[in-house]
Amino acid sequence: MPEESVPPEMSAEGQLASLEPPKAPAVPPPPPIRSELPKRDRMEAPTALRAYRRMGLAYMVPASLMVPIVLLTVLGSWLDGQLASREQVWTIGGALLGTVIGFVHMIRTVRSLGR
Repeated sequence: MPEESVPPEMSAEGQLASLEPPKAPAVPPPPPIRSELPKRDRMEAPTALRAYRRMGLAYMVPASLMVPIVLLTVLGSWLDGQLASREQVWTIGGALLGTVIGFVHMIRTVRSLGR
């Protein structure tokens, strides 16, 4: 059977080519931008900053006690190993010195919390 010739505007390809794409919906306008910050009590920010500062100092209290003790004890142990001393004099001395320094620093930190 011979194929019938169909005009291009009547063929499926022709119909698809003549269709226009749908129009995009309108874009809504952007929301308004607030240029001013919300008003707050003037005393709120400094009070919060002081509270955060005090909290940070309170977290430093255990560290200010433990860090010198641990560091000086490890340093003393290392010195005992280097000098081959049997009595562990440097380890004990480092632990004692670290304890004194740790307590002094801890007391200074706690006093600064009271201000």
